[in-house]
Parts: sequence; C-alpha cells; structure tokens
Amino acid sequence: MWIYIPLSVLMPIQDYLRAVKGMMSSAKMIVLFLCTMTPVLFVTIMTSRLVFNAFGDAGDDIARFIMLFVAVISEIVVGLAATAAFVYAMKDFLPKNTDLLKDMPKPGDKK
Repeated sequence: MWIYIPLSVLMPIQDYLRAVKGMMSSAKMIVLFLCTMTPVLFVTIMTSRLVFNAFGDAGDDIARFIMLFVAVISEIVVGLAATAAFVYAMKDFLPKNTDLLKDMPKPGDKK
C-alpha cells in the first residue's frame, strides 16, 4: 500500500521487500496508519454532528455539501499525515545517496 514511498526515492523494489520482510512490519504499518487516521476521523465525526445539528432538516442539502467538503479535506489530511509518518518510519533503510539524481535536469538548464 505504501510502495510509492521507496519508489519515489529510486529504491529498487527487491531491496524494499527485503527491508520489510515478515508479518510484523506489515502489522506495524497498519497500526501506524490507524494512529494517523484516528484523530482526523474523530474530528470529522464531531464536525459532521455539529453541521447536521446546526442546519437541521431544513438545510439537509447544505449540510451534506459541507460534510462532503469536510470529508475530502480530512481524506487529504490523512493521506499527507500517513505519508509523512511512513517516510519517517522508513528513514533508516531508504537510500540516502545523492548521486542518484545527477542525471535529472536542473531548474535553470536549457536543452
């Protein structure tokens, strides 16, 4: 599920799978994801209750629109927080070689 993180730093898939082999690393990743998701989910649920209580039956469509907006924002926050948490958790075995990006063009280079 989080294979894009090592691939984004040009780590070969075989090296990544060797580094996270076994069931325990998968369990730790799931727990880490739940730890990043739970606070945002709690805030989203509390916000939805407040919004639906504020608008009542008369503003049902407005409340649904606001909650859709809040749900999208919370999903983005969960994704960003989970990615940051996983990058921090993987920092010990991710490659740190700066020579990997030498062939990438510089921002001011013209071809």
